[in-house]
Amino acid sequence: MIELERTKELAKKYKMNLREVNDKAGLGRNSIYNWKNQRPGIDALNAVADVLHTSTGYLSGKTDNPAPKSDETGGISIDGEVPYYYHGYTIPDDYLNIVRQLMERDIKKGLIKRHDNSRAAEQNRQELIDWLLAYAKKHEIVVEFVDVNPTYRPLSLKQHRLAIININWYRPEEVPFSIGHEIGHIMLANGDLDSHRNQTFAGHNSEEDPADIFSVKLIYDYSCRKGDCFEEPGLFMQSYGIPDRVTDITKELFKRK
Repeated sequence: MIELERTKELAKKYKMNLREVNDKAGLGRNSIYNWKNQRPGIDALNAVADVLHTSTGYLSGKTDNPAPKSDETGGISIDGEVPYYYHGYTIPDDYLNIVRQLMERDIKKGLIKRHDNSRAAEQNRQELIDWLLAYAKKHEIVVEFVDVNPTYRPLSLKQHRLAIININWYRPEEVPFSIGHEIGHIMLANGDLDSHRNQTFAGHNSEEDPADIFSVKLIYDYSCRKGDCFEEPGLFMQSYGIPDRVTDITKELFKRK
C-alpha cells in the first residue's frame, strides 16, 4: 500500500524506524506494518501524518507534495526538528520548545482540542453510527432517532429492546457512544451479556458504569477493525467522541487490554 511506502520514506528522512513512528502516533503494536495488506483508518493516518510533518493526502497518494501538514488557517506542525521561519527569520529552538511545553501542558489538561476537518469527522462519525446500527440489528435491538432539545438524554426501553437516541445532542461527536451505551443497557438487562465482563472497577459505583464499559469496548473493537488500535487512551477518546466523564474507565480498560 502506498501509505506504508510513503511512511517508510518519510520515517527514513527524519531518522526514525517504523516502530518509533508507530509509538509516537499512539497506535497499537505493529499497526503500521499491517498497512502492507490493509488501508489505514483516517484517524491512524492523521496521527502518523502529524508525526512525520506531512499531510494525509501525501501519505495516501492524493498529492505528491510532502509539505508539512497545514490546516485551514495556514498553521503547520512544529513538533519536528526541521527549521521554521517567521517573516524570514529562523525561529530559535528555545522559542519552539516553549510553545511545545505550553501545548503539552494544556493538552494534558484538556484545554486544547485536536484540530479535525469537520467534513471528515462527520463522515467518520456516520460510518461508526452505521456500524453500531448493524450491530444493534444483529442483536434484535431497534435504534430510533429523535430530533429534540439538545439536552434531551438518550434512553432505552429494555424490555422492548428499543434505544431512543437524540440526534440533536449538544455534543454530536458523542452520539455514537450514546448508541453503544444504550445497546449495552439493553443487552445487559436481557442477559445477552456476561455482566462480570462489564463489571465496575474499584471506586466506580454508578449503575451507568457497565453500559459505559460496554460502549467503550464496543467502539474500541470497531477502531481496531479499522486499523486504529490505539495505545494512548486520550487519543482514542478524542478520535471517537468518548465523553470525558468516562476517562477513568477508559484508562483502566487500556491498562487491562
